[in-house]
Amino acid sequence: TLFLSHPYRLNPTGQIEQLLRFSREDLINHYQKLIAPDRIVLTIVGDVDGEKILRELQSKLYSWRGNSASFPLPAAENEIPGIRTERKISRTRQAHLVLGFPAPAKGEPDHFTMKVVETILSRIGGRLFIELRDKQGLAYAVSAFSMDDPFQGAFGIYAATDPTATDKMREGILGEIRRLQEEEVSFQELERAKNYLIGNYLIARQTNASKAADITFNELFGFGSDFGQQYQAGIKKVSSADILKFARTYLPLDRYVLTILGP
Repeated sequence: TLFLSHPYRLNPTGQIEQLLRFSREDLINHYQKLIAPDRIVLTIVGDVDGEKILRELQSKLYSWRGNSASFPLPAAENEIPGIRTERKISRTRQAHLVLGFPAPAKGEPDHFTMKVVETILSRIGGRLFIELRDKQGLAYAVSAFSMDDPFQGAFGIYAATDPTATDKMREGILGEIRRLQEEEVSFQELERAKNYLIGNYLIARQTNASKAADITFNELFGFGSDFGQQYQAGIKKVSSADILKFARTYLPLDRYVLTILGP
C-alpha cells in the first residue's frame, strides 16, 4: 500500500500465472545474466591461510567466463500525497495495525537518525510501549521498525490492539510522532538508544559467518567493507536536533499509509 509504482508493492513470491509461464530456457537465461564473474563479491573471514585459499579458488574458477546484463534500478518513492488506508478482514481476535512512511534508504545520512528514532520508540522501556501499552492500555504489542534497504527506505509503527480501539491506537501513535516533532529527546534517552544500537550491531556480528555476510552485503551495494565503522560513527553523531528534523521531514501527520488487519 505504501508504494504505487515501486516493485516493492508486489508480492515477492509472484503470482501463479507468472510462475507457470516460466520455461527452463527462461530460467537459464536469467541465471546467466545474474550469476557472472563481474557481479561476484567473495568474502573470507577467519583464521585461514589466505594465499592457499586464493590458489585453490584460482584453480577452480579461472575458466569461468560470462558477461552479466545490467539491471536498471527503479526510482525511489519518497513522497505520498496524503493519507492512504487499506483494511482487510481476518478471523483474528486482535486488530493488527501498521502506520507507515517512505523514509531514507540505507547509506543515506538520515538513515542513522532513523535507526535512533526507531530505538527510542521501540522495545520494553521505549516510548510506544510505556505510553500506549503501560499507561493507556491500548496495545497488546507495539513497536517501530524500518527497512534496511539500499534502494528504498520505509519506516513504520506496528500495533496489535482490540478491534474496538483502532482509532484510539492510531491517534496514540500520531501523538507520539507529534511529540518527536515538538520536543527534543533528553540526553539520557538519546545515549541509551545509541548504546543499544551499537551494542546490538557488534553482538550480531561476532561470528565469522555474520561478519562475512555483513561485509559481502556492504561491498555488493557500494557501501564498502568498512561500513561497520561508518555505521557506528554515524549513530554516535546523531543529535537531538537531528531527531526533531527527521520527525518533521519524514513523518508528516497528514501523509502516511495506514493498514488494518482484523475482524
